[in-house]
Amino acid sequence: MLVHFFVVALFLFAAKLSRVGGQSDHAEPKEGNFRLRNGVEMPLVGFGTAGLGDGEQLAPLYAILKGFRHIDTAQATEWYNEAAIAQSVDECGMPREKLFLVTKVHPRYFGYERTLRSFNHSLAALRTSYVDLLLLHTSDCSDWTGLCEKDSSRGTFFDAWRALESLYHKGQVKAIGVSNFNVEQLEALSSTAVVPIHVVQNHMDPFKQDREVRAWCQARGVLYTGYSTLGTQWRPPGGQNPVLNHPVIQTLAQRHGVSPALLVLVWARQEGVAVIPRSSEAKHIDELARLLPKAKDRVQVVLSEDEMKQMQALDGVDGSNLRDEL
Repeated sequence: MLVHFFVVALFLFAAKLSRVGGQSDHAEPKEGNFRLRNGVEMPLVGFGTAGLGDGEQLAPLYAILKGFRHIDTAQATEWYNEAAIAQSVDECGMPREKLFLVTKVHPRYFGYERTLRSFNHSLAALRTSYVDLLLLHTSDCSDWTGLCEKDSSRGTFFDAWRALESLYHKGQVKAIGVSNFNVEQLEALSSTAVVPIHVVQNHMDPFKQDREVRAWCQARGVLYTGYSTLGTQWRPPGGQNPVLNHPVIQTLAQRHGVSPALLVLVWARQEGVAVIPRSSEAKHIDELARLLPKAKDRVQVVLSEDEMKQMQALDGVDGSNLRDEL
């Protein structure tokens, strides 16, 4: 009897121990999520909020109500509005811990102290006590001509990364990463980083597949997120999108009975890329929500090996030439 009691007690203790300490290391992440190298789970399909215009107030709220939990924003007021995200979070009725909020440090705020101050401003704008993922928006101001004031005291991305590490150690951010970095910059940062890079977010679409950076990420367990995956970087103001109008994409979309946009996003997900599509129109957000794991009408398309090769062959196509023909 005593032996039996001891065995039962030992079994219950082991079960409790596995629930407390072992689940995060061995259990599969929730469907539709990716477990970052530090154990944090990140939804692989998010909602982007750059350049929403008049829809910047309502579109994020509608996206959350449609099932999106990963919301991407940034400090760059040229394209983003962190305060609008805060309003959406307040109005959606969703507990904060159920959402995965991403924001990015503007390069004008690089430098250890500057980055810390800018993050505090983001927390105030977002009306939250923490951010799930904090990224450096780009490596420096060189590609953002006119968006950074001239200031010789501004620091480097190395200085800014130290600030991100400090915030990470304090628990004010759950994960850290970079955006718009190339392999050389990733290598340089990794050589000095105390906390490793968790996420890289770069421009990636069928015409610009960013394979070198993606391979670098895959080899190191870093999650790669693509932005502008639907080809919006190629579309002229008021013009048509050469990616979504490309005959290969049009043909594959028709074959599978989905829109070109969904076809491209399915392709990106099959490539192992997290995606953050955006729209200010309810009907398009409805369509994007079909990628979510709990969607009632979840898209079931799986591209064949040959179809994936057709998509991969589009890498390097000059979309700026094609758009003139549309």
